[in-house]
Amino acid sequence: MRCGSSINVLCTLGLSPDPRRASFLTTKMGVFFLNVPFDSILERLTLRRTDPVTGERSHLMYKPPPTMEIQARLLQSPKDSEEQIKLRMDRFYRNSAELEEFYGQAITLNGDQDPYTVFEYIESGIINPLRKKAP
Repeated sequence: MRCGSSINVLCTLGLSPDPRRASFLTTKMGVFFLNVPFDSILERLTLRRTDPVTGERSHLMYKPPPTMEIQARLLQSPKDSEEQIKLRMDRFYRNSAELEEFYGQAITLNGDQDPYTVFEYIESGIINPLRKKAP
């Protein structure tokens, strides 16, 4: 089966758009799209850091390191640079329409909320699939 350009990754993972498999993915497992403003994506990703000594992950705004000593040694992954994020998001925006069309029964959520709220919406969508846009 031939895969479209925006779903090559799915094909690589063995999730090709076979109608039988697509039906399983959209009705049994559930597919969710999270809408998050670009500014929030930048804030979440560009401020992530890792402590090379302990391997602990921090976020400069939401989960800062406990001491200035630790903060001084934190490293940012190259993939979390603003330039790299913009490249990845450009690719995502180019491909998202095709994925949304393929997964027409997907549930779309506001991903710019507290993580626990987003998790509750996803959990609810799995337990009681309504097949409509959620807040």
